Amino acid sequence: MNSPKPARLLLLIFATGSLHLPANADDYTVTATGSWTCINNGVTLPLAHARVELRDSDVDVGTLGDDVMAVGLTDDQGRFVLTGQGGDPGNYSWSRPDVYVQIVLTDEQGVRLTDEVNNEWNANTPQHDHDNVEGNVDIGDWSVGTQAGEGSSRCGVWLAARAAYQEYVSLENQAPPAGHYDVEYWAAWPYMTPWTNLDTTHWPTGYQTGVVNRHEFAHSVRHSFDGDQNHFNWDVTRFVYARSHSSCDDTNEGFAFNEGWAEFWADTPQRCGNGSNMEQEGNVATALTALTKCKINSNSGETLALGRIPLLHVLRDWPEQIHSFAEFLDRLQLYYPNCNYSAPVESINSPLQQVDWSSQARAAEESVAKLNQAISSLTTQWNQARLQAAHPPACTTENCLPTIEALTKPILVELQIHYAELVRSRVQQELSPEFRHNFIQKLNDGSFDKQFRRNRQEYFERIVQLDRTALQRQIEILTPLRHQSKIADQWVEILKSKLVKFEIERREGKPLPATMQPSFSIGKDVVRRAHSGGTEHVP
Repeated sequence: MNSPKPARLLLLIFATGSLHLPANADDYTVTATGSWTCINNGVTLPLAHARVELRDSDVDVGTLGDDVMAVGLTDDQGRFVLTGQGGDPGNYSWSRPDVYVQIVLTDEQGVRLTDEVNNEWNANTPQHDHDNVEGNVDIGDWSVGTQAGEGSSRCGVWLAARAAYQEYVSLENQAPPAGHYDVEYWAAWPYMTPWTNLDTTHWPTGYQTGVVNRHEFAHSVRHSFDGDQNHFNWDVTRFVYARSHSSCDDTNEGFAFNEGWAEFWADTPQRCGNGSNMEQEGNVATALTALTKCKINSNSGETLALGRIPLLHVLRDWPEQIHSFAEFLDRLQLYYPNCNYSAPVESINSPLQQVDWSSQARAAEESVAKLNQAISSLTTQWNQARLQAAHPPACTTENCLPTIEALTKPILVELQIHYAELVRSRVQQELSPEFRHNFIQKLNDGSFDKQFRRNRQEYFERIVQLDRTALQRQIEILTPLRHQSKIADQWVEILKSKLVKFEIERREGKPLPATMQPSFSIGKDVVRRAHSGGTEHVP
């Protein structure tokens, strides 16, 4: 580790890009190398094609104010090379950047993993393993995820979702109808299986990965081709989509086609009885699979199997018209009159896992306990910071940084406390009996998405208010120092300009940058240093 800086500059700079003080701020070039792997229930995979950010740490409390020096993607093996410029104000021995790398579960091509309030999940290497550096920096090899027996990891779910998405792109040479695909990994999802609307799958904590990712992605494709959110809500209500089910259950034609399409796409057809009852989803999946084997003549005169793509195009061409296998077959035969479903199909019994509420509740309660510990520790830090702020070091022309640090630290620590309390409140709400009691009803009456969007907006507005207040308080507390120190004057001007930009972006409806959102991770996913002898927890 390089020599630490004599004082950390604890300022709340809401950066949407790299920010440096005007004049006397040197830029130093850093090329950072390393790798990320994903551990999914004990299985290690390269964390490939995920966004990585090279950052310069400017604060010791959270990541607020940290500058983004470079952005890229990991390669097929999870490796990264990032080159960027950064540095701290002045031309001192400690002005070089303090670098670390953040990995974010998005591929910048349409596939993201978020929490239930739309924050992209991310993880950091330690923020101060590489302080005051320039040139080539080996960040090291890192892993994130869950050990055997702990259930699926967030990165494992994301990798499987991305594979399902890319499979579609390779078939169609274009993005799926929604244009993107999100997986929202909940702290406490009060349902036995994932639930997918037009563009998002809501994922229970620890739920298995694999064939289910293809199944849920297929729901997104089918729902998006079929119509808008209002049409989906109507289908949810009239066909009772929210229910426990298995391949050979007698349901209704609309439900059976919707689930049968997903089972077909996931290659898990199962014939029930003689295969003729199309109110059983397994028979729908089997019949759709048989249709792909229809023989057609190509332009070159060859006889080929129909394949999957024409079946996709039937859904695309007939929105709001197909809610049974019979309706699907009628439309397909307009293009291929001789195509029927008599071809033999092997049954593959692959029932979806169903998780009970108790396992979800235990995981969420563990997260609440961790948040309580974090709040307790932060409260201790806050009380200490307030005592130091009551008697700060003198601000001089030559050195005002210790004064700025002492005055702003209580604001930053208090903000982290409020963040943790907000996340804890969200998890506790999901654990509440009232939330669970109304959940299935809201799914089936079509009101879930509306309430879900409202809850997300309320959460977002609360974060905005916390950020706004913290920024305003810093300006207020530093303003009296402006006549004593040029650097204090510069910081106040920057904070004011950031406040103006912050308000403009809120009016324009832009998302909050990652540096302005709670960074408390919940669940069993752990960042570890990977090396030949095993793993070690990041302190």
